[in-house]
Amino acid sequence: MNSYATGTMFNGIYFVLEKSYQFTVLTGCLLGLAFGITYVIGAVGAGPLSRILKSRGISGRTFLIGLMVAAAGLNLLPVAAWYGFGDDARPGLAWMMWAFSSLYSMLSGMLWPVVESFLAGGRTAEQLRNSTGKFNVTWSSALVGSMLVLAQFPEQHKVAAFGLVALVHLLAIGLLMAFPRQPGEHPHDAHEHPVVYERMLDVHRVLLPLTYLVMYALGPLQPGIMQAIGIAPKFKELVGATWLAARVVTFSTLGIWHGWHGRWATPVVGMALLIFGFAASVLAPVVVPAGSTGPVAFPIALFLGGQICFGLGAATIYTAALYYAMEVGSAEVDAGGTHEAMIGLGYTVGPICSLLPLVGVSAGWFGQAAANPITLGLTSLLVTGGLVQAFRVGRRRT
Repeated sequence: MNSYATGTMFNGIYFVLEKSYQFTVLTGCLLGLAFGITYVIGAVGAGPLSRILKSRGISGRTFLIGLMVAAAGLNLLPVAAWYGFGDDARPGLAWMMWAFSSLYSMLSGMLWPVVESFLAGGRTAEQLRNSTGKFNVTWSSALVGSMLVLAQFPEQHKVAAFGLVALVHLLAIGLLMAFPRQPGEHPHDAHEHPVVYERMLDVHRVLLPLTYLVMYALGPLQPGIMQAIGIAPKFKELVGATWLAARVVTFSTLGIWHGWHGRWATPVVGMALLIFGFAASVLAPVVVPAGSTGPVAFPIALFLGGQICFGLGAATIYTAALYYAMEVGSAEVDAGGTHEAMIGLGYTVGPICSLLPLVGVSAGWFGQAAANPITLGLTSLLVTGGLVQAFRVGRRRT
């Protein structure tokens, strides 16, 4: 349920703001940057805050309930603002979307490390593999569902989707009653993991933010790319769910088949698919024939193929990163916090890669047609540097 809510925010909000508040690609990138900064703050603070609360007799389960109640309350703000004011006043309320989005992102950064501590606590080896596999399939399926549900809201009522998110958060609290008060202890002494897992954890802690860097360099651009290649507005959310669906399939496969554990082919193939998928998606408008005004088959096929490859690669890296973080890094909130902070780092840097070319367009340094290729170049440069660092980290540990 919380994943459905997160999906509406982190993936669907760009489509909502495009229609309801006329956000441009530039403002979308700035919003993505705000997401990243506040998410890192929340993720880094989750561990220390949970320890403070525990020392005062407040359980991890109660902490989760508090986060969900706060998230539900926040999601009612944009709905109240949209329907509580007239059409003339709505444009002036765009600032509320910035405040709401940033605060919600910080709460999400806190929530997921705590959830992951309950997920992995007391589990290791086969149990941990099975639980993380089910977890990945569940949350990724919810993200697909969030985009499909968002597509059903009329264009003029997209903001109402946040009211549904608030309800979902509150309903999720009922499921917490089955949780123990605190996460289980991680039985390190009962299990020896292969030495290569230590190296895998180090490498994937470099690759994980790279994955989200690429993901959130692409996210703000998607509505504009779809418009450029001729995808009708009513299908944008459905097409935007393509890579999310591919990710679900990959999570399910890797959750059942465990032959990827400890193998270097896993991060290599995962990053190759991710980079190819990003490049194909971003370059789809570049191959649109001059003068085209409607859908064009090849750019749409290139974009959809890129989205599928992107989802396959993103799921591969995420699955491995979470597994090694929980297996090697222990199941404490701090391990999940580090994992989520790496994601937040990608949230932060990714939109910058999309933002800088748009600033260049606004300043008149180059034309709009050059923005996406420059975004691809900047992202590729950062990813290349990250891959070099991942290689060095993998070789450094003995």
